[in-house]
Amino acid sequence: MLTRTRKRKSTGSKRRFIGKPNGQIQQRVQDVGPEHFGVVAVDCAKRRSKWMLCNFYGKVIIEPTTVEHATGGLRAMTQVVAEVCHAEGLTDTIVAVENDADDWQAAIGYARHMTEIDPHGIGVWRRLGDVLWETGDRAGAADAYRRALANDANFELDELKQLPQRERDLLHERIDHARQ
Repeated sequence: MLTRTRKRKSTGSKRRFIGKPNGQIQQRVQDVGPEHFGVVAVDCAKRRSKWMLCNFYGKVIIEPTTVEHATGGLRAMTQVVAEVCHAEGLTDTIVAVENDADDWQAAIGYARHMTEIDPHGIGVWRRLGDVLWETGDRAGAADAYRRALANDANFELDELKQLPQRERDLLHERIDHARQ
């Protein structure tokens, strides 16, 4: 005899949440505490993009906001992020850039600005390198990968903060390939 189970309907909430970030940030979150860790999510588009700021648990601190792809708009965005992070007590932040539209120039611009927000991060330099690599700028990608590896080496005593060996090998391969 087969039985059916009812699926409960979601009650829905007006509050916005994003999923918890995962990956190579565990130690950074533990160092500052999840209540002091922020996530800036950026969704790139051609002329303007949307971004938002959440805490580690996914609670939205700044609702999705449109930013124009001009130096003034991007500077204003980074300034707002810095001010709100300070006001909210967020002492460490990562930036996640989504690029569904294959708009590489916007992705490059955002990736460069994210390296300004998190210059000691490994992931932001890796992402900049990957975007530059995809556009054919091998020399620029190699420079970004070198920065990622240099930042990775700063965490030599804490392997949880480091890139996995296979990723380090891939970055070294791409750096060598860019020299050819």
